[in-house]
Amino acid sequence: MSPSEQDEALDQVGVYLTKYGKLIYPDPPKRRKIKHGTCELKEFSNGHSLCGPPPEGSCTFFSFGINDDPSFDQKLAEDWNCRGFAGDPTVPHPSKLHPLVTFHNVGASMLVDNEERLVNKGGEEDWWITSMPKLRYWLGVEHVNIIKLDCEGCEFAFARDILREDPDFLKHVDQLSIETHVSKAWMTTREHLYYFGLHFALLEEAGFKMEWSDVFGCSKRHEDPGCLDEMYGFPCGFDPWPGHPNVVLGYSCQDFLWKRYH
Repeated sequence: MSPSEQDEALDQVGVYLTKYGKLIYPDPPKRRKIKHGTCELKEFSNGHSLCGPPPEGSCTFFSFGINDDPSFDQKLAEDWNCRGFAGDPTVPHPSKLHPLVTFHNVGASMLVDNEERLVNKGGEEDWWITSMPKLRYWLGVEHVNIIKLDCEGCEFAFARDILREDPDFLKHVDQLSIETHVSKAWMTTREHLYYFGLHFALLEEAGFKMEWSDVFGCSKRHEDPGCLDEMYGFPCGFDPWPGHPNVVLGYSCQDFLWKRYH
């Protein structure tokens, strides 16, 4: 792809970055949680919410980025009777987090190694990695009610994996809870920006609507690297917090809840 073609492709997805940037951050510099949709929010653990009521019949979820707190996965299984696949290559957990939830030292795919991989969190050994389309295929799951992605860097590979492995993947998913990280601690190239913008376009085309968002910022060491020059108006950066030299008022990390309506 030539430089001019790259610019054109970025401009196409930049429309979505501008649109959703304004929706989640309408009144800078105030950071806020916003309910955009009409679904009945059910709060689980770790600040994650889903749209109720519980699915009728069987319920399946994928959850990546467990860290040391599997309470979201356990509560989802307990309250909604959902069967879950929980993955995180950086921490040890029992293989059964709940009778309905299995844990695996498996990570979600990324464009490049993230900080946790570079510092060998969880050990020096290579990680097992999967994409969401490949995981659905491997498990033989026709329908995934909920996907939760809270793994720094995997959000950039999400759209790429859908395009090259299963363009209809999102039609098999009901809800997506996704945490995003857009400072140069994670988003370092135009390729990152392109696939990040593209995931908004793919969600729209598959019939998803944004139900809830939270602009909460990153830690100071993750905000300090700054942002790419062109973010198309998507929130990225931070403001100093007078009297707090080790903390900043950032807006480069966000949380989203999406629900598919058709």
